[in-house]
Order: sequence, then C-alpha cells, then structure tokens
Amino acid sequence: MTPRKRILFVVLAALTALSAAAQDNGTLSRPRKFNGLLGGGVSADFSENYSYITLAPEIAWPIGKYLYLGSGILAGWSSSYGESHWTFGINPYARFHAEVLAGIRVFADADLNLRRTQYAGGRAPVFYLDCGIRPGLMIPVTGSVYALVQIGFLGYESSRSGGELWSRTGWRCEGSDIRIGGYFRL
Repeated sequence: MTPRKRILFVVLAALTALSAAAQDNGTLSRPRKFNGLLGGGVSADFSENYSYITLAPEIAWPIGKYLYLGSGILAGWSSSYGESHWTFGINPYARFHAEVLAGIRVFADADLNLRRTQYAGGRAPVFYLDCGIRPGLMIPVTGSVYALVQIGFLGYESSRSGGELWSRTGWRCEGSDIRIGGYFRL
C-alpha cells in the first residue's frame, strides 16, 4: 500500500468511526445530536511578487467542556514571481477555549500542519511541517454560528525539497497566519 493510500485509509477509517460514534446511542435506533463544529477558514495575501489563497474546511468534536479535537483539509493556490503552484495538506488540532465576554471565546489551537506544494514545470515538490500554537477568537453571530479569527503562529516549522531541509522555531505572523473563517455548531 502506498503512503497516499495509507493516509487516505486512516482518514476514511477515522471519519467512519466518528460517524458511528456520533450516531450510536446504545440502540442504534435513534441518532443523537453530534454537538460538534463544522466550518473552515480562508487566508489570502496579494502583493507585488507573491499571491496566494487557501481554503480549509474543518470538523471538530467536543472532548470535555473546554476542548475540541478537529481536523481540516487545506487546499491552496499561489504564485511567486510568475511561477504558480498548488498546495494540499491536512491539519489535525486540539482547540482549548474559554468564554471571556458575552459568548466571545478565546482559544488556542495546538496543531500539526502537514502539506505538500507541487510546482509547475517539473520542479521537485516541497513538503512542509508546522507544529505549534495558533491563538484566536470565536465570536457568536447567532446561536449556532460563530465567526473565527486567528492571528499568528508560535512553534516549529520546517520544509524539505529534494535533499534540502530548512527549519526554524519561534513566533511568526505572516499573511498565511491570519485566518478568517466561520463555524456552525451541529
């Protein structure tokens, strides 16, 4: 089994288990409410020599009063100095949150971001790994809908292309670290 097929198999198995657990109330006769979050985000940056836009649908489920576990799928397009490339990745996370004022929630995502960028013209793909914390706010719009804003990243990041490896740790606040999105409470 190839690595891609293994990853796809694990994701499908996890989603199947999650779906079964969300509907099993002991008798399997009446589905119970899932009580999770369904949503996602978008980030974009358009400058003179670099442009990108990414979309990231996500699903999260509660594991206690202040914790959600979730995962997202990242798809993006970018252009740098006239060369375009596509990026795809996965983003599992744990979201710790607390209500601070009138339903507004402060949160921090402890996340792992794995992605692959394929360049046009046959260049070797680049593999990225980010592991760290992303702070943010969830602002209630209605009883079931939340707007989400995330700014910044604190942690470790690395990339590998061919035989070259690059890495750094610390605080980062670039265009890709400013995310705007929304969630619907199921």
